[in-house]
Amino acid sequence: MDKIRITFLYHKYLNKTATPKEAEEFKAILNNKEFDGVINELVEGNWNKITDEELESVNVPHYEEILKEIKLHPQKRAVKSKLWPRVAAAATILLVAATSLYFYRHNAVEKINQTTVSATDIAPGKTKATLTLANGKTISLPDAANGELLKQSGIAITKTADGQLVYQASPGKIKDRSEAVNYNTISTPKGGQYQVLLSDGSKVWLNAASSLKFPAVFNGSERNVELSGEAYFEVEKNEKMPFNVIANGTKVAVLGTHFNIMAYADGGAVKTTLLEGSVKLSKGRLTALLKPGQQGLVSASSGTFEIEEADVESAVAWKNGYFMFNDSNFQEVMRQIARWYDVDLVYKNKTNSHEFVGKISRKYNLSKVLKILEISEVRFELKERTLIVN
Repeated sequence: MDKIRITFLYHKYLNKTATPKEAEEFKAILNNKEFDGVINELVEGNWNKITDEELESVNVPHYEEILKEIKLHPQKRAVKSKLWPRVAAAATILLVAATSLYFYRHNAVEKINQTTVSATDIAPGKTKATLTLANGKTISLPDAANGELLKQSGIAITKTADGQLVYQASPGKIKDRSEAVNYNTISTPKGGQYQVLLSDGSKVWLNAASSLKFPAVFNGSERNVELSGEAYFEVEKNEKMPFNVIANGTKVAVLGTHFNIMAYADGGAVKTTLLEGSVKLSKGRLTALLKPGQQGLVSASSGTFEIEEADVESAVAWKNGYFMFNDSNFQEVMRQIARWYDVDLVYKNKTNSHEFVGKISRKYNLSKVLKILEISEVRFELKERTLIVN
């Protein structure tokens, strides 16, 4: 048995996610002196390096508590048996960084910190976007000065120093709401993200390679916006004027709530994750109502619906500065990497079927992220902005 399997069982046990079979296997390992060195390295060797904040963030019980539980449920010394291979296809691979599982944090990640960054390394994405006005004029927001950019339909459009576009009405100066609606579009490239405060007070966070089409001022009986890519919404409540998001043919109707929508063209489905309030999904004749903590998946091709319990933390991790994987398939992991670091993917060999669990900061350079992913024995080669996956 190797360290990867032992480490996998160790953290599943600590986080109380191990199956009964995995728990018994881990207890047998603890009772087998052959593995004492690995266990000590996992626990005792790194215990004094862990800060209180890190301990709280991963909810790791003390080593003594583990031993006490083992003592209460003694097992006979394990007889050697055939165990899982080192990295089986479709196995769950532990990925870690920053305040995640500390064995890798103090071993693999420390080694990464000592690695010299190559000249071809790629910095993480940053705050950047383009604003396209109704008349076709474009404004590069990173190049625009902070402060008021222009006025449109009685709305002052301002760029703030912290990377936010603000639409704010001047009291008594909004033009007749019956006039034609002027739609603006804010677009983020690969390797970019941005925030926009709409004229109704709703807040939108745009992920990389995304766009939001919206009016400078909301007219009529509804507030309608169109999304391509991914965004997190905090909608200002207005029962007289419902807020609708149209994404790849799916309509998400809300009054006031917090939710995330992923609607990338290569995603296969529109995923709506609800944090607060309620939203109604509709496509064609099909409708579904989401409750907080649920995720609705609408197939982009067939329009079929699927409602499931959501991993809310993973869904909004990008907004909070992390990649977060929870049994995420390899293709989805790599798509997130490609969008944030603005690279093209080339798969040299057969597509990897591993599933990943872990959290990685989006502030890392690409080389560090790839080193962490290589724990799972995937190998990468970077040629300019093409990432070759072996």
